[in-house]
Amino acid sequence: MERSVYEWAAMVPLASKINRIRQDQGLGAVVRRAVFSAYRRSARRFLPDAGYVLYGGLPVGRARKIGDQPLLSKLLPPDLQDNPIYEQELMNGLRGTVRPGDRVVVVGGGEGITASMAAMLAGETGSVLCFEGDRAGIAAVMRTAEANGVADRISCTYAVVGRNIGVFGTEVADRIVPPHELPPCDVLEMDCEGSEVEILREMTIQPRAVVVETHGFADASTSLVMDILKSRGYEAEDLGLAEPKNACVGRDEHVVVALRVSTSGQ
Repeated sequence: MERSVYEWAAMVPLASKINRIRQDQGLGAVVRRAVFSAYRRSARRFLPDAGYVLYGGLPVGRARKIGDQPLLSKLLPPDLQDNPIYEQELMNGLRGTVRPGDRVVVVGGGEGITASMAAMLAGETGSVLCFEGDRAGIAAVMRTAEANGVADRISCTYAVVGRNIGVFGTEVADRIVPPHELPPCDVLEMDCEGSEVEILREMTIQPRAVVVETHGFADASTSLVMDILKSRGYEAEDLGLAEPKNACVGRDEHVVVALRVSTSGQ
């Protein structure tokens, strides 16, 4: 059957994407993606689930299929591969600061891993409020919360806090929450692609602890973030690279943990 003009037009973006992959990763990457795409659209749909994909040791809301590994481990796209170092230092920062019963505010939900970790640490008497600027991100946070059995402790607000600096996704929220409107909390955790500087400068809340990923490439350097925290009465410590991988090296993506001086000894 002869293709219509619309069908040919729809193929142009796909051809452009394939060409970019070939240029960036080589022809082998194109072949691997094609093979997995065919598997994903056919046999994989009928295979039984075999647990969840693990990020930072926690399940995210994406099911693993019984045929995914080990036979196709080299073909799996990143979203279906375990990532043991995902948000490694943010997770360590939360482990060292969140206590049972705490109210935790998360700015930048991502895959929902840090929100779920915070909810586990805060326990049944604690709570987590997550601000996420991408609609798909809201769904991801809640899927991960369900997978970890903490959905009843997490609530999400579809909004950007401060300014939209590099919010991931295609449906970014129109609602902007000014930093001075952040609700009181015991622990504030942020991974917001550079807007952490504005938030730290303008927020009026005084959480006991702040755990923040810095983004030097977006004018939110580790040294600047630490200086702001110290000026606000916190003792700040640089835990090092956010994730021990090449992508963070040279971009000044670190995790800083800060305790309010007046309560640091409690």
